[in-house]
Amino acid sequence: MIKNGKDFGSGVFFLAAGLFLAFQSSRLRIWSVIGPVEGFFPLLISGVIVGTSLFIIIKSLVSPKAVSTGEASGKEGQETRRSLRVLWYSLLLMFYGGLLEPLGFLITTPVFLVLTLKVVEHLNWKKTIWIGAASIAISYLLFSRFLGVPLPHGLLKW
Repeated sequence: MIKNGKDFGSGVFFLAAGLFLAFQSSRLRIWSVIGPVEGFFPLLISGVIVGTSLFIIIKSLVSPKAVSTGEASGKEGQETRRSLRVLWYSLLLMFYGGLLEPLGFLITTPVFLVLTLKVVEHLNWKKTIWIGAASIAISYLLFSRFLGVPLPHGLLKW
């Protein structure tokens, strides 16, 4: 019997999404003689998504929802805001994953970070620009220079 319907529903959604991502990433090469290649990390992340969603589903089946009637109205508003944030993050990550290859790292990543930091996290422009620029620089240096992972060029041929 389902004790927490919202957790169960979100768990099923992310389980389906994780399985879909695992299937898609398994179509890429996962390992070579030199180590992990382009399909390894997407498969790893999809495994984390599947594992986490299974944990949420199991927890929703055994743990009762712990909200008293006096706290319900305040908790509902807070829960709605959290649900919207999760929805925004999910949509933005799906768009980021879908647009990264055709548009490239240098176009997709700043747009994703600005939308995430401004729309979801409600940060001011100064923090958004500093956090975004630092994240892009660190990601570029880490993946492209340190790990030697080629980042998608997309429309810009840099």
